[in-house]
Amino acid sequence: SLPADASNSTAWLSPSNEFAFGFRPLDETNTTFLLCIWYADIPDRTIVWSANGDSPAPAGSTVLLSGTVGLVLANPQGSEIWRSGQLSGGVTSASLTDSGNFVIRARNSSPLWETFGNPTDTILPSQTLGRGIILSSRRSESDFSKGRFRLILQGDGNLVLTTVNLPTEQVNGAYYAAGTNSATDPGTQLAFDYI
Repeated sequence: SLPADASNSTAWLSPSNEFAFGFRPLDETNTTFLLCIWYADIPDRTIVWSANGDSPAPAGSTVLLSGTVGLVLANPQGSEIWRSGQLSGGVTSASLTDSGNFVIRARNSSPLWETFGNPTDTILPSQTLGRGIILSSRRSESDFSKGRFRLILQGDGNLVLTTVNLPTEQVNGAYYAAGTNSATDPGTQLAFDYI
């Protein structure tokens, strides 16, 4: 487990130390925290994924890797703020890869859950977005809750950008469509390639 505590800067690092997984304070008073992944080896320490942008964690919260549900973020009173999901099969390990992907694995080492399959506002090199996966902007540079803009590869294979009416979450019609929904060759994934 990891605590949300400004005096404890413990984080789980990728093998190359390029990425870190843990808590980052959201304010100067260190009263609210974001469970996230960030670039650990650059001065800016840019956040590339977050779990609880819509529900910041108070100081004293903890994240725990559970054998049945994966990651569980709880406040100091023990109430759940966020979880990675009910996972089928027992969790035996988790790791942060050098590509910035946090992966929870089963006994046979197959992935049960990963941050690349549950993106927030960033896509990293080697990451792919399948149909139905949504990439949302954040509200502002310092507010990690979901913002007004969404990128989604729709079920028909069309990659679209839409706006959302906040706080209702009502999605407006697409203001950009890539036209990748041809009947003969529809889009199946969006990939951030190294090329």
